[in-house]
Amino acid sequence: MALILRSDGSEEEVSPALGKTFSLEELQKIVGEGTDEGRGYIEIVPCKDRKHILVLNEEGKLLGLPINVRASELAALPTQADLDRLRAAMGETLIVVGDDDPLHGPDVIVGTVLMCADHEVE
Repeated sequence: MALILRSDGSEEEVSPALGKTFSLEELQKIVGEGTDEGRGYIEIVPCKDRKHILVLNEEGKLLGLPINVRASELAALPTQADLDRLRAAMGETLIVVGDDDPLHGPDVIVGTVLMCADHEVE
C-alpha cells in the first residue's frame, strides 16, 4: 500500500495499476499534480523510518509548488542540529544550499508526494 500526500494535508491510499510496482508514467502523474503539464520529473528521498521512500517532483521548488509539511516531517532531510554538527566538524568547507528558514530548517519537500516501499518503484 502506498500513500499520496498532498500539500493541503489530504492523503489518499493508492496501489500500482499493474500490481507490484508503479510505472514511471504513474509516478510522473502523481508528482505532477498542480503543475501546468500535469506531470513531473521524479526524485526519490528516503524516509526517516528507513522502510519507505518519498517520490516527489524534482522541479517542485522551481515551479513554486506549496510546502508539503507532512512529507517534510517524514523525509530524512538534515536538521539544523545535523548542519550545526557538520559546521563544527568541517568549518568553512561546508556549503549548504537552501534557506535557513527557522520553521522548516534548510530544506523542505514541496508538492504532491507518493510515500511507498522502495520495492514498489523500479
